[in-house]
Amino acid sequence: MAAADPSDTQAQNALSISLERMGVASQQLGKLENARAYFERKREIDERLVQLDPRNTKFQRDLSISYNKLGDVQVQSGQVTEALGSYQKAFEISQKLAAADPSDALAQRDLSISYSKLGDVQLQSRQVTEALGSYQKGLEISQKLAAADPSDAQAQRDLAVSFYKLGEAEQAGKQFEKAIAWYEKARDKVKAMQQAARLAPQDKDMPGMPDRSIQQCRHAATALGDWKTLVEQPAELLPVLLEMRGTEFVKEGRIGDAVQAVAKLRELKTATAGQLYNAACVYSLCAGRLGAAPSLPAEQSAARQQHIAAALATLREAIAAGWKDFAHMQKNPDLAVLRDLPEFKALLPRSDSDK
Repeated sequence: MAAADPSDTQAQNALSISLERMGVASQQLGKLENARAYFERKREIDERLVQLDPRNTKFQRDLSISYNKLGDVQVQSGQVTEALGSYQKAFEISQKLAAADPSDALAQRDLSISYSKLGDVQLQSRQVTEALGSYQKGLEISQKLAAADPSDAQAQRDLAVSFYKLGEAEQAGKQFEKAIAWYEKARDKVKAMQQAARLAPQDKDMPGMPDRSIQQCRHAATALGDWKTLVEQPAELLPVLLEMRGTEFVKEGRIGDAVQAVAKLRELKTATAGQLYNAACVYSLCAGRLGAAPSLPAEQSAARQQHIAAALATLREAIAAGWKDFAHMQKNPDLAVLRDLPEFKALLPRSDSDK
């Protein structure tokens, strides 16, 4: 129907919706190239619809969604620069729509999400100051929407997420006291939602996240300090400290120190499924930091393969310990170097990997 009449906006919009659904399904299955192709086709159609009807705000919003979807796939594929470009285009559209109607709560939320996505990519690129700025602007919108309707569970959740992301940015900048203050705000908001029975089933892990982050920040000096002092800490605290050390040092490019931390974490045999999963992410990121295999010298190529093997082994340990979030495994950009490997696909439930 869309091919029969390219000027039929209704048929074109229906095709855009279908392509988005196919893209989302492919993305959830870890088929990122397929997802990218669907979202690219959707973007082309949405651009054409905007050209056909420039005043149609729905078509403009659909185009911003296309750019955001492309950005999400690019992040998962490790293409951070490309993702930033896609998110910037989505932001420009969202900013225009929000400015046109300040009373439109959906347009305002879209703008808040755009700020959040920009912040995520900036933080991943270690642009902490820029990320803080983006998250702060997103927070301002989230606060207004949450205050306007205290019964809106989505608005309250968005506010909790805004608090948490600001905590992550301050933590990345090693401003641990400031990070704790934001995490405490996130914790209080989540607890209030929980007490009011407004926490969705898929958010069951949210209540524990701020407390874990607060614990990390309170022990950050030890986690990131002298190795000998670290390993002498109480046994019940050591897994948390080692997890943080590995996660932080791989971001800084200190591969040897990061591997030392997660290797010790695995040796303890007391790590939780989540800690083991994060350790696998550290190994995977270490492999990715060494570069693409064909262009590496023999020694670096061997080190890359060792990190990949360790990442896969640690994922198996995490699954054995109870890790079940396979959807997150397939989407997590930290595991990008593993995603196309048969060994990685073999870890997924057959109902997913066979599709």
